[in-house]
Amino acid sequence: MKIYTKTGDKGKTSIIGKRVLKNNKLINFLGKLDELNCTLSIVICYTEEKPFIDIIASMQNKIFEISSMVAGAKVNLQLDKTISQLENCIDLWSSELPELKNFILPGGSKVASFTHLARSVCRECERVYFDLLSKDFTKNTLKENIKDEDDLENIGRFLNRFSDWLFTLARKLNMIQGVPDTIWKM
Repeated sequence: MKIYTKTGDKGKTSIIGKRVLKNNKLINFLGKLDELNCTLSIVICYTEEKPFIDIIASMQNKIFEISSMVAGAKVNLQLDKTISQLENCIDLWSSELPELKNFILPGGSKVASFTHLARSVCRECERVYFDLLSKDFTKNTLKENIKDEDDLENIGRFLNRFSDWLFTLARKLNMIQGVPDTIWKM
């Protein structure tokens, strides 16, 4: 299979069942999800703790499932369970971390810095997603592709919770490496 098709040379791309402009907001969202997945691959490269690698890899698969559904594939997301798992991790790790009394700056160790970058990209995915949801649904490809209201709601919940999870993971990775959080000072 060739990697190039030349079919996108004039500003259109294919999603399942149709051709759309590359500047379509849905395509922008798919691109942001891809950027998040790529950023997560960097986090995996710098993470030495196997359990974290496994969880991040499973989240990459979940993001790919979301992308597939957004593009029009029939996917059974089951995000409720994933969101609960993320919340349980956040609660557990937060109980092990120093209590947050101030805002912290992104950074610390290399892996924590890349994790903060992934968090930031995830927040951007969330903003782009909710921008898509706020559009008129009579002309909205997202609504055409995702007919289940629970899936529409859960994608937003997942992105919100996943960014919180990434924030907590960055703090946890810094703690494991003995690097303190950098407190924001006014």
